[in-house]
Amino acid sequence: MTDRHSKGQEGAALSRPETFEIRIEGEAGSFRCRSDQPVLIAMRAAGKAGLPVGCRSGGCGICRIKIAKGDIRTGYMSSAYVSPEDKEAGYALACRVYPSSDLEVTHAPCRSKSQSTPARKAQAA
Repeated sequence: MTDRHSKGQEGAALSRPETFEIRIEGEAGSFRCRSDQPVLIAMRAAGKAGLPVGCRSGGCGICRIKIAKGDIRTGYMSSAYVSPEDKEAGYALACRVYPSSDLEVTHAPCRSKSQSTPARKAQAA
């Protein structure tokens, strides 16, 4: 049984990372990912190839996903590929996603930097 610590609880930093099941829509099976490990890295370590791999540091947008189910925390992601509106709608970069629960994700093809979200188009007008 896993010892779960809520955020902010004393001693939580000393606990072992939890492990979660990750499913990618359209891919057979699932893979395990620790809470301290990016989903993209866990996918590669499990020998899966359900998402494209780019820079692995949040700057290229190649591994853009939509979180269909589950909770995450994220590291830095380029706003050229995940705007604040996108993040609010559940989009993220798999290389910067750390699971907080089991996840179901969908590959969300990368937008180029030249494409704009409706909010960006409105700001430009």
